[in-house]
Parts: sequence; structure tokens; C-alpha cells
Amino acid sequence: MLYNTHLHERVKRSKTLRDWMGRSTQMSHEGRSTVSTVILGGATYALLHVFEAWTVFTSPTNITLSLIFIFLQYFGPGMFKTVLTLRTGNAWVHVWAYHAIAPHVIIDAPLMVKIFHIR
Repeated sequence: MLYNTHLHERVKRSKTLRDWMGRSTQMSHEGRSTVSTVILGGATYALLHVFEAWTVFTSPTNITLSLIFIFLQYFGPGMFKTVLTLRTGNAWVHVWAYHAIAPHVIIDAPLMVKIFHIR
């Protein structure tokens, strides 16, 4: 099971932690199931990225393609972040589990050092 009731009780008592956990986790406190919370977290994360620099809204075709690519790129990671937040009770866990160990960090960091001549 994805949801730990002990963590749920601890999170309910901690207002500060709930503030940091984000809206998708608070939605789970309102009686929704874990699955719907994870899906809602994915959708919320995708909606936050609707106005990315590469999206084009000049024609119906461009709008449709932009929205499809936003969904494909951000819905899955949003669900992953929501699962990590629900499972651990800590919204910052995804920073280490998703961003710090992700391949783009491992590959991009040395490239940035080389390009910008960082010592």
C-alpha cells in the first residue's frame, strides 16, 4: 500500500510540514484515495508547466501538440513526486530522489563546467 497511516497522523499534526507538502498531498486529507491523489498530483504538475518557453499557441494544431507534449513530459514526473511526498511525508525528498540523481544532472553538470570554464 502506498499510504502509511502513521505518517498520515504525524503530517496532520504538523502544520508547517503540511504547508510545504503542497496542494496534492492536502487533497489526500480530504478523503480522496491514494490513486486519485497521485493522478491529481500529476495533472497539477503538468498544468504548472502549460506556459513553458517551447509551447506554441498560434493555431489549433500547435495548441494541441503543445498540450500533448506537456502531458507526456510532466504528468509522469508529477505522479512520481506525489508518490514520494505521500510515501515519505516530506515534499523535499523528490529533490534528492528525482533531481540530484537524475541522468541530466550527471551528464549536464560536467558539461556546464566545461562550457563556462568553472574551476
